[in-house]
Amino acid sequence: MSISECRYVCVKNNQSFTAGKLYWLFPTDVTTLDENYSYVSNDGQLLTESYKTNYFIKANNLVSHSC
Repeated sequence: MSISECRYVCVKNNQSFTAGKLYWLFPTDVTTLDENYSYVSNDGQLLTESYKTNYFIKANNLVSHSC
């Protein structure tokens, strides 16, 4: 899967994540904050349904957004 097929969220406040770190959203069959997407950190960690939360900021692309 190429980066262009992914989206990401920038964590602003959640003790389960590192603030300012990017977490990729890969299309899957798992329902998460974005339906049918799952979270994968830039360390490759798959994040689960339990992380559905409003602590994330959605961004259009990596270039135009910073934490």
